[in-house]
Amino acid sequence: MEDLEGVLGLPFILPVNPPREEEEEGGGGPGGDGMPPGLLPSHKGSVVMFLDRGYGVDDQATFYRLLDDAFLPDLRAATTLDMAAASESDMALALNRYLCTSVLPLLLKHSHFFRESEHMSVLLETMLQTCYRLSKCRTLTKGQQEMTSDFLVAFTQELRLPLMTNLLRKLTVDVPALSEHAVVPLRVLTHHYERSGSYYGTG
Repeated sequence: MEDLEGVLGLPFILPVNPPREEEEEGGGGPGGDGMPPGLLPSHKGSVVMFLDRGYGVDDQATFYRLLDDAFLPDLRAATTLDMAAASESDMALALNRYLCTSVLPLLLKHSHFFRESEHMSVLLETMLQTCYRLSKCRTLTKGQQEMTSDFLVAFTQELRLPLMTNLLRKLTVDVPALSEHAVVPLRVLTHHYERSGSYYGTG
């Protein structure tokens, strides 16, 4: 288990710029497929599957250790690439696949660990903001956006209401814009008020 966590905690080498035209014709970087050298998202995806099926995540301490040391940095890497010139690189697309087919389903499966976690409020706030930024990535497919939406709904349902304050400010700006990215904030906001409407309606 320690070795698996160690592998998942290794950082990816992120492309700074999109491949040049001649590199694309020749197959990209050192791997010949436009991917950077070293550990790839598909490698970590296999490790996540083995960890889940072979060991499981049986306690909250392990869950938060994985979140802090491995999964949150990878989520940040995906949002970083989306803001850079390499947003449509092979690495960015592979990161999206890894996060939405391996990481978020695992976190969704164990979302009950987010309950009663006031001692982890800083980490939870960071995770919430990062996942919301991920949901707005331009290169997400429809299925990946739905997975991100499912996770955010499950995640926010377990959080104490004060932790939602900063996200709610963003949601109330993004929802009225009615852009192509309004589906996720609208769903999260709807589920939040269905769960907590009475909290806001009492004086």
